[in-house]
Order: sequence, then C-alpha cells, then structure tokens
Amino acid sequence: MAEKGFFLEVITIEKVAFKGNVDLLHVRGFEGEIGILPNHAPLFALLVPGETMIRSKGKDIHLATGEGFVIVSNNRASILVTFASKSEEINIGLAEIEKSNLEKQLQSRDVEEWKLRRIKENLSRINAELMVAKKYQ
Repeated sequence: MAEKGFFLEVITIEKVAFKGNVDLLHVRGFEGEIGILPNHAPLFALLVPGETMIRSKGKDIHLATGEGFVIVSNNRASILVTFASKSEEINIGLAEIEKSNLEKQLQSRDVEEWKLRRIKENLSRINAELMVAKKYQ
C-alpha cells in the first residue's frame, strides 16, 4: 500500500531542517497563511518570517522559519528559507538576551547601513523563534 501524504523538505543554507513524508503543511506566505494538503495544485509562493507547521505521522512539528519560498508540484513540496529552527531547539532565555542586545544596537545613531540591515534580519529571526518557542515549549 502506498504511503499517503506528500514529500516535504525544508532547507536552509546551513542544513536540511526537515525531510520526509507529511500529511499537512502550513506556512506563512507574503499574502497570508497557506495550507497545503496531498495533491495540492502547483504553487510557488514567497514566505515571510514566522511559524511553519508540519503534520507528519500524526505529530505536529513547529518550526520558526525565515524569508524564502515554497514550491509545490507533483505531490512534493520544497521550502527554501534563510533559517529554520524547531521549537524545542530554541533557548528562550538566550533568545531574549540576543533580542535585547539587537534592540540596543538598533538605537545607536552610528550604525552603518549594512549593519542596520543585518540587525533587522537578526531581529526578524529572533522574533520568529521567540513566537514559536513561547507557543510550543
């Protein structure tokens, strides 16, 4: 008997955060929330930082994910994002300290433009991680 569901991989530049058969995928798209089930129509969508929920083998897996995109075709989905952290891997205490430090850097008047962009990217990551960790830990 063939497995139900569809194949999913979540990839960052550093790692493969998830790879396997899933029953449901829920991502945060640029234009709103997107739910993906088996046999979904082909799709290409931009993703924004936030929560990605994967249901596999009756278990929900929650990831904090960054900007990127999702591609769905032929019962396969690929998510390519700037970061992906499982909720249980996130240390809330350390994330809160990092957020505080980044917010202080953001207040500085002497921040170069490229550093400012990097600070904002890191804040976006930390905020997504904190949202997911506080919700599911």
